[in-house]
Amino acid sequence: MEAGPEGESGSAQEGIGTRQRPAARPPPTPKGQGGVLTLVRDDIPYSVNPSVYRPTRPDPNTYCVSVTVHASKTLGLSVYNIYAPPARWTTGQGTQEQGFQPDGIRLEHPAVVCGDFNAHSLSWDVYQPETALGEAIEDWAVDNGMTILNDGGCTRQNPSTGGVSAPDVSLASRDLLRSRDVTWVTQRGIGSDHLPILVTLSSSVQRPRREGRGRFSHRSADWPKFREELDQLINAWSAQPTSLNEAANRLAATILRAARASIPFGNGRGRRPPFWNQVCQDAADRREEARVAASRSRSRADVLRYQEERATADKVVDQERTAFFRQKAAELKPDGDMWHLIRTMDGRRPPAKPAVTISRPGTEGQPAQPTRPAVTDKEKAELFCQAYAQVSRLPKDKTSDQSIKIEARRATSQTCCNGGRDAFCSPFSRRELLLGIRKLRKGRSPGVDQGAPPWHHCGDAVRFVLDLPQPTRRTDQPEKRKEAALAALALVPDPDCTIWSDGSAKEGTIQGGGGAILELHREGRTIECVAPAGRVCSSMRAELVAMTEALTRLQELPAPSRALIKRVLLCTDSRSGLQLLSRGPDDQQSAIGQRVWGLIDALTAAGTDITLHWVPGHADLAGNEAADRLANQAAADCAQEEAPIDLPSARTAIRRWTSELASARAQRHPHRDPTPSHDELDRWGQVTLSQLRTGYCPLVRATAHRLGLVADSTCRACGEEEEDVEHLLVGCPAHVAARAGFWGHCPTLEEVFSGPAEHVINFLRRVGRVQVATDPPPPAAP
Repeated sequence: MEAGPEGESGSAQEGIGTRQRPAARPPPTPKGQGGVLTLVRDDIPYSVNPSVYRPTRPDPNTYCVSVTVHASKTLGLSVYNIYAPPARWTTGQGTQEQGFQPDGIRLEHPAVVCGDFNAHSLSWDVYQPETALGEAIEDWAVDNGMTILNDGGCTRQNPSTGGVSAPDVSLASRDLLRSRDVTWVTQRGIGSDHLPILVTLSSSVQRPRREGRGRFSHRSADWPKFREELDQLINAWSAQPTSLNEAANRLAATILRAARASIPFGNGRGRRPPFWNQVCQDAADRREEARVAASRSRSRADVLRYQEERATADKVVDQERTAFFRQKAAELKPDGDMWHLIRTMDGRRPPAKPAVTISRPGTEGQPAQPTRPAVTDKEKAELFCQAYAQVSRLPKDKTSDQSIKIEARRATSQTCCNGGRDAFCSPFSRRELLLGIRKLRKGRSPGVDQGAPPWHHCGDAVRFVLDLPQPTRRTDQPEKRKEAALAALALVPDPDCTIWSDGSAKEGTIQGGGGAILELHREGRTIECVAPAGRVCSSMRAELVAMTEALTRLQELPAPSRALIKRVLLCTDSRSGLQLLSRGPDDQQSAIGQRVWGLIDALTAAGTDITLHWVPGHADLAGNEAADRLANQAAADCAQEEAPIDLPSARTAIRRWTSELASARAQRHPHRDPTPSHDELDRWGQVTLSQLRTGYCPLVRATAHRLGLVADSTCRACGEEEEDVEHLLVGCPAHVAARAGFWGHCPTLEEVFSGPAEHVINFLRRVGRVQVATDPPPPAAP
């Protein structure tokens, strides 16, 4: 999948997975509009999902494409490819708000969502400050059961400044993570400012990988090198063979060794484009090396070098592709296949047969169950036979049909329970069904035991209101938001008890507390309650703790007071908390969410109707302001040690602490350059450079003298002073010319070690210091 500002819009969705040439070239896309493209392998069945993005507000700049891939023996996997352009500055209007609306995506599980959202959140991007769109995407992922796959690494590097960020986000359904191994990793750059991202989903049925038998590529052989290598190996034989079989075996092994060194060998897998040679590979390696250096140091010199290497790599690849094509075209024979060369250059293959899926028809009278369409030829044939068997008829034959009718009548009239209908093997009435259910023993009945949401039992006893009839924003005036909230509450039937709840957490992660006010309208009194949410606590947990405390206090009222309450209205300014609860009791992953649903179930079972209503916060609503005051009081005064810490709250606190630690570290050391890496050196070079950085290396005479290897520590090259690491690298006058070729005149030791690591090793080789320092042996006695 590819998303970016240079993509083509308008024809991306229609051309997915096809190879048909358009009848006319589409009009050019305006610069900066973007586009998306999803490619599916030829032999994999797929289907394009139309109209998967339906925002409530007009959004002409966001692109979204969805493809359902039908793998063998699994349900379809929906892959969403999204591009949301960044916020742009417009003359006279300032910075425009991003128009992407995550709630407009029509999600079908299981799903994988990948795209360039140009949004930032601490959940996947610790390099840039959070944005409103990043928080909206994070809330949407929580509400729709999606998990963020990013591991915190950067996915984009600005070629102008070297700065890194992570605007690309990958998400997967929570069910996929339970049943499969999902990995997310970034790969080396290909010239774009965005890094390629590889998301891997392991298949439940792992098929063995079949690799062909390897063979030599004689067309690409270096025959002069082969003859030279063969002669050297034969001349290196220590002894001549003593028998004919030994000579044949040794000669065959020698020929194979020479061939391995001069003739390419393989099985055809992992081949690169035919024009890709060592020149292209070297240019790509230099571009990747410059990109890594620019991301680490972000110095002006490294950024300019990265820009130059990007342009050079693109130019080299274009030149090599053109040169390869011209060379092949010049070498074509009169009967050569020109179109075969063009298809090879373009990466095309012969078109495979259409991979079209066939949807299975539903069974009449049965509940709708997710079924995968017929994908393979065998499945399609079986589905065709089933459909044909339903309409096929045999010609009438009274003689043959008589025995069949008698057998069918006997099979349909007789029962396995001799008419007792104990096992429901024949048609039965609703009264008989209910009677049989009452006779079932609790806990020992066959079938799946699963809970059902309370509204399945009580009808409209539980109701969630998550939006206001008059939509408002956080930037609106409090009077306008208050008016919209009161208008929405006026539509709710008059309650017998109104609950105002609110939660508070310091900095969103610590010192949480919940507070609530119960207004008993029949009795004309008010009850206040507070509860701690924990030393480590998220804002959502604090809100749920407040609801739990309020519902618990309501359930513990005396029987006369409880008898007067038939309708309860719970008002809270936590929309995310209500969205979590609205999924039902079976989808609650946290203990606090299950506890809230247990209290709701107990109240509705007693005949109480409950309405959970969202109201805007800080809108000058008296009940909400009083609950907010109680929540702050609970966070400050209650004993937080008694409240448990749940896993989501701990994760949120750890993410914030990691971000603050990284920010503080960057402020303490804003301009400190990292120590140059020596991973590209061989083992001897890495060990030697590490010893030189510590100041003790056996290559210098000062260290060798301490080890007892030499008689004194005086430098043999100049004979002026002691030879330590500083004298060898920057002080010895005998090595001025060699030193100037790497670091200029009069470098400091810090400049030597802060430069490229290979310069130090090359300097040692040039001055001949690659062996441990020793004294020459004394002359022999006469």
